[in-house]
Amino acid sequence: MLNGWIAWLVAAAMAFLFAAAVRPLPRALLAVVALAHVAFVVSVAIFPIPVDADLTRLARERGWTGNAATFVNLTPFETIRQSLLSGIGSHEFTQAVQNVFVLSPVAVYAPLLWRSARSWAAFVPVAIIAGCSIEIGQLAVSIVLGFPYRSIDIDDAILNSLGIVIVFVLYRAGTALMEATRQQRASPTAASSE
Repeated sequence: MLNGWIAWLVAAAMAFLFAAAVRPLPRALLAVVALAHVAFVVSVAIFPIPVDADLTRLARERGWTGNAATFVNLTPFETIRQSLLSGIGSHEFTQAVQNVFVLSPVAVYAPLLWRSARSWAAFVPVAIIAGCSIEIGQLAVSIVLGFPYRSIDIDDAILNSLGIVIVFVLYRAGTALMEATRQQRASPTAASSE
């Protein structure tokens, strides 16, 4: 088994490089936090990867009929509907909520790290690509292994993207409110100095 420590090891090496190369320091620290988030998501969503020969043989024998439909759901909202029908507190509902929030920090650190990601036109593709990234990664590993080690679900990608967009709306509203407050505080000062 390849465990998630590999993601943490790569992230730690990249964090060291970022901390040494990126300036100013707050930006470097934010980049390190972003790397830690990505490492956490990868370590949970992609790992562990079964690479043991006997385990791989057994999984191939038992797990895959050769039909992708047995492990890939491309019907939008099917899993979401089932999660809602299962009700609050069910495993399915909890997993759906986790999918909404697992990538949501991207909506905060991406615009802070890259100025271009602050507009809707630039951010929506980021949300879609990031939201699909976990499922694409799981599918790629399944193809390399020759059997589905995880199920691939379009609804997971939809929920991941939705969470990113929700937090981006909150981020944009928060920054607009802070800017309006800053301008309001600056306005009486400017008027009183005349």
